[in-house]
Amino acid sequence: AAAQNRVVKTTPYNTQGVVWEATNVDSVATVEGGGTSQYYPTDSSKIYRYSMWARKQYVGQGSIAFISRGRDSLAAITYSDWLFLTQPPAVGTDIDDWYLYVVHVHESGYVGGTHADTGIYSRSGTKTSGGTDVTQPAATVEQNFVFYTLYNAGTPPPTETVDYFAPRVDLVDGSEPTIAELIAGTGTYTPSPYQPILTTVPAPIEATI
Repeated sequence: AAAQNRVVKTTPYNTQGVVWEATNVDSVATVEGGGTSQYYPTDSSKIYRYSMWARKQYVGQGSIAFISRGRDSLAAITYSDWLFLTQPPAVGTDIDDWYLYVVHVHESGYVGGTHADTGIYSRSGTKTSGGTDVTQPAATVEQNFVFYTLYNAGTPPPTETVDYFAPRVDLVDGSEPTIAELIAGTGTYTPSPYQPILTTVPAPIEATI
């Protein structure tokens, strides 16, 4: 079986929808499946918010990894940074629940601290953990978003999966949905112009990172 598939499951909004299912298919500590977006045009003078739901459905090894990458006008990589590389919260007590991961890619030259909204959120809206933001170089003209499950060396039972849902990138200019709206799926929660990943079937992650 493929390490990643798009399947219909229960979403964070208790509806049935298409999620990315990353499954451990071997006993080697390596990439266990995920997805990657196309590159999309961005402006290095602006700030972007990356967000995504994830749900780990087993107790054991394996971390959730999100990466943002940028390229210049000649398609040379300007940055490639971890957004999150972490175990999901409450593993062993709440392993079948979704968490919203939020991080910001700041404008070139930014020297401030981490954005107040960066972190991991439960479906109730509680921030369970913080996170680390990224600052893009001035030459960056496009970005992409990569997500996968990493370093699971366990023997893979059939249920050893991590689900991902609703990856999106928003320009932070006041028109983006609030964290509360992302969690509830309401209000101004409309498709972002920076989310080709939602209409792109994930390629094998080993070929894209």
